[in-house]
Amino acid sequence: MGMPLLPSVLEWPVRKVWVSADYDDHGYKALDLGWWDYDASMPEDTGRNPRLYAMADGIVVQIVNSHPDDPDWNGYGNYIVIEYPSIGMWSLFAHIKKDSFFVSVGDTVRQGDPVARMGNSGYSYGNHLHLEVGYGHFVRHGGVDYLPLVYATPWHVIDTETQRDYNIRHMVLSPVDKDIAQNQVHVFGDDLRVRKAPINGETVGYAVQGYYSYTDIVEDEHIWCRVGDYWIAANTDVSELLRASFVPVDKDESVNQAEVTIDDLRIRKEPSTKAKILGYAPVGFYNVDETESDDELVWLKTNGAWIAFVDGVIYHGKKEDKDKEIEELKEQVEHLQEENLKLENEVSVLDNKCSALTDVVKGIKEICETVLTEV
Repeated sequence: MGMPLLPSVLEWPVRKVWVSADYDDHGYKALDLGWWDYDASMPEDTGRNPRLYAMADGIVVQIVNSHPDDPDWNGYGNYIVIEYPSIGMWSLFAHIKKDSFFVSVGDTVRQGDPVARMGNSGYSYGNHLHLEVGYGHFVRHGGVDYLPLVYATPWHVIDTETQRDYNIRHMVLSPVDKDIAQNQVHVFGDDLRVRKAPINGETVGYAVQGYYSYTDIVEDEHIWCRVGDYWIAANTDVSELLRASFVPVDKDESVNQAEVTIDDLRIRKEPSTKAKILGYAPVGFYNVDETESDDELVWLKTNGAWIAFVDGVIYHGKKEDKDKEIEELKEQVEHLQEENLKLENEVSVLDNKCSALTDVVKGIKEICETVLTEV
């Protein structure tokens, strides 16, 4: 079993890669891969009949096993054709050792599964693998130039002259799933170099198409992103920089939430406009764990980072807080009503007292008028 790359990426079908011949005749392209001396540390992958491995996830569509394992000068000799539907390609392994197949027509294979052994059948001058790769469904002698499409992993051993003459691509970085919560580089084309250092660092391989999470950035003509121990450029014809963003959640009245209604709201590491920008918050709802303010803004903490409470951000308190606030308001209203009733009662008592006083004053006034009349 090899070291799988990705189902959509082709890997070399032999563990030790040595190109012994190449073909480029009227658009038909192929390579011959020779065998290596026996190595006791890898007995199944060296010697005259090393194992051959599926280059990607696929289906076995043809097998021929009728030729002796000695040259009979009959074309491909024994061979196997595997189609890779996920990438729309196929591979042909020819001159295979008779009766060495590990699979049958119709079998599904995974990348790195052994399928047969190298041999010397057909039109052959010595043990080797004749390898063709093409697009769509298998066409005899329909191979294309696949060198830019096939990658070596740390599991592979590459002949020094082969590396020099054919520029074998090494996969030193593995793509990950797209994740908008992480800073990532999206590689959507071929030939993006992986370097030991940014700017003019030594090339150690190529990045296959996919997404790569990065931890640091260096800027010059390009934006260089650190992925693991290596660097790739993020603003080229085949790559783009994707800033991290939070993942919105569903609206939930049981928790405190911030509703973001604007684009490009920055996510910061600390509650300050001077703090490092971690990404951007898409429109949606975010749970608020904490609030803090500085001299400029109120900040809302969500997902371990901070967003500013600015125009376009709406704060929604959790429902139980709202219910509690309503109950408190009800209690206040009831209290005010009770106080109002007391005041009304007191006013009524005062009204009665005023009426009594008015009667007393009226009586005194009548007495005074009577006395004055008599005088």
